[in-house]
Amino acid sequence: MLFVEKDAGAVPRGLAMAIMDQVLDFVAISFESERIVLDNPISDLVSYYKDFGYEELRRQGGRESPALFRAAGVR
Repeated sequence: MLFVEKDAGAVPRGLAMAIMDQVLDFVAISFESERIVLDNPISDLVSYYKDFGYEELRRQGGRESPALFRAAGVR
């Protein structure tokens, strides 16, 4: 649904993610979603996303692609 990439050094580390996290919360609320899922995240960024509260999603049905999630809701 959404892909965003920032230029290196454009904003202080973490600020872009904090802003996008809020945007994702508002989108999730609009769709009455209970959680936000980052499907197939860039492997080098997984620990970075985990620092923002995302956890690994265990897939059902044998799907192999990795995903991270967190509960939706404005913080």
